[in-house]
Amino acid sequence: MTPDEIDYVVAAIRAAPDDALIVEWGTGGSTCRWYEAMRPGQRLIAVEHCPEWHDKLVLAATTAFSERLQGPESPGFELVLAREHPDVERRPYSEPYIDAAERRVRDIDFHKEEAPCFVPHYIDPRADVWDADVFLVDGICRGAVLATILAKRRRRAPVILLHDYRDREIVYDWAVNLFPHHELVTGYLCRLYV
Repeated sequence: MTPDEIDYVVAAIRAAPDDALIVEWGTGGSTCRWYEAMRPGQRLIAVEHCPEWHDKLVLAATTAFSERLQGPESPGFELVLAREHPDVERRPYSEPYIDAAERRVRDIDFHKEEAPCFVPHYIDPRADVWDADVFLVDGICRGAVLATILAKRRRRAPVILLHDYRDREIVYDWAVNLFPHHELVTGYLCRLYV
């Protein structure tokens, strides 16, 4: 994420209630940054599908925040590993043709990254995530996660953020257009409104 995107997400976390739940799909260095910005009483649930990346982030968070994670006034932090279906064997994508718009996103393997049938526990990891005040979608199956947020969210007006929207509209517009309004708030970060 770029500095302006990080600043926007941090501002959303800081503006959230003292007991806010922040849920992030797709983890990384920014996940640690969100935890740094949180106040006691707030909770972060970070959902990851890749076991290796999950283990790296657990190690990084434990090392960086060992004292804060153990303190009585610490924000809550949970890292949820939601694996792909165990019977799935990913096969190469065969492409009969590629038009100019598809060519822009071809190298990112969106046919794999956006296939929701393989990761139902990632898209809908557990019931309490739908109580979130801030949703950050920055992993796989972003369109399916956005549609599920729209259908299952329990807050009237949560902050919903989609990372890497610009230049990938062809991939995400079907889900973004389910929302009544959206805007690009930084270079690649899109905010969606319900």
